[in-house]
Amino acid sequence: MVMETTGGMQKDFAVAIKEVVRAARNTGLWAPREVVHGICSNLSVAVQRGNAAIMSVGINAARRFE
Repeated sequence: MVMETTGGMQKDFAVAIKEVVRAARNTGLWAPREVVHGICSNLSVAVQRGNAAIMSVGINAARRFE
């Protein structure tokens, strides 16, 4: 599964999420909306943290060369 740093998802990624939702329907533990929201929210936060870490490293490296 591939997710871009801009937040875009590969088509197979969306298909995989749909499969998780289908499996969640059968468990009765989670409502499908909760599954999708949880997956998308967690991944969005992870992407933004990664983006922030990249920016932080770049800023710190640039400061060393000043």
